[in-house]
Amino acid sequence: MADDRNDTMSDDNDVDVDFTNYGGRIAISTYFIAVCLFELVSNLMVVAAVINFTKMRSVTNVFICSLAVSDIATCLVIPWMVVGILSPTGWPLSDWFCVTIAIARAVTLGSSVWHLVAIGVNRMVLVTMSPVVYQRIYQRGPITAMIAATWLIPFIVVIIPCISGAITLGFDHDTKLCSDLEVDASGRETTLLAYIEGIFLSCLPLAIVLSSYIRIFVFVKRHLRRRSQAQIDLGPSPGVSRSESFDVVESKSATKKSRRARQMYEMDSRITKNCFFVVLGFLLCIIPYGVCILAQFGFRGVPLAMVFLLLNACLNPVIYGTKHPHFKTALLNIIQARFSRDSNIIVTPGGTSQAGKRTTATPSLSQSEANIVNG
Repeated sequence: MADDRNDTMSDDNDVDVDFTNYGGRIAISTYFIAVCLFELVSNLMVVAAVINFTKMRSVTNVFICSLAVSDIATCLVIPWMVVGILSPTGWPLSDWFCVTIAIARAVTLGSSVWHLVAIGVNRMVLVTMSPVVYQRIYQRGPITAMIAATWLIPFIVVIIPCISGAITLGFDHDTKLCSDLEVDASGRETTLLAYIEGIFLSCLPLAIVLSSYIRIFVFVKRHLRRRSQAQIDLGPSPGVSRSESFDVVESKSATKKSRRARQMYEMDSRITKNCFFVVLGFLLCIIPYGVCILAQFGFRGVPLAMVFLLLNACLNPVIYGTKHPHFKTALLNIIQARFSRDSNIIVTPGGTSQAGKRTTATPSLSQSEANIVNG
């Protein structure tokens, strides 16, 4: 009889623990839904900008568009996360569907990180290498393969340990999420997936991204130093080039060409800085996520760490809309329902958008990018 009372009390305590932080679960779920709606609308606008406006179809923007698609895919997973968080009795749907959601969440979030790699490497090749090398690398076939890799890498990272039985996916009653259960097929505790994701979906891609932007920074700093030295050596109005391949000359015609090249260089620098802001935003989101995971901050049943990670997908369209010289005009056109206003995305001699009058310069590298994308 006493044992029955103890069992009943134990069950009651379990139920109490399950509902203790239900208010927090409701708050987290409300936040997730708000993020989902904002993320879905804003990233759809990014995709629409690239598809609708022909002047937006550069190689870099194709990667940005694919990044937006991965963020949209994350949006499709978020509502099912909310289902698990709010359910008082555990996962209410089938086990196989929970496993599918766990895989989809890891793949979409991991794909976003590898898209940052593709964008960072693209900017590095564009800025530090010759136009010939850039156009040789970024043809339609290699671009397709790169985009496919951004999806396949996180899928392989998750699916191989799952198929081999090294990890078990399902509903985690502690976090109320469909994820790895931190046990293998034999029931032994394992943190294998956490280490694999930490290496291949965080540390390795971010190391590549940071190396790319450090390479860009060193190249630009060295180029500016040479340009300053050329101005000292040749007088107040020398020709200034976009990269090492341009010669510094004093003639008026060469000065005009160098001015156009300088405008192109400055615009490419703005786009590169914008892409770096995207990476910086991801770092600011993933660091609190990692701290919450490692230090186990948060209450039972309240996936606090995901609050920071999902925020990153909302930051990208905001950065494009406020910093990117292309998307700022294109997104404004979409907001104002001016889908045919491709003409107000003005092309500079560098082939990039800028407020002002249209120029009639010779074909540029960015225009060549568009030709590659359009076939």
